[in-house]
Amino acid sequence: MKTNLGPVIEWLYKATAGIRFKPDRKAVRAELEEHLEDKAQDLQRIFPDLTEKEARERAAADMGDPVEIGTELA
Repeated sequence: MKTNLGPVIEWLYKATAGIRFKPDRKAVRAELEEHLEDKAQDLQRIFPDLTEKEARERAAADMGDPVEIGTELA
């Protein structure tokens, strides 16, 4: 099933892949997902012409390199 969250899901996966303890990985993923959603909503308020998909993609890009963040989190 394809969703409009593709790049966001990929970003979250990469950012949390190095966290070995599953409950920690789930908690960190949920927190990061909240930050991404907040950022996407902010972007849509600032740029009302952005679609939801574009706002989420831009929010994920603005969060930085997921592999680098994942290394810091792990």
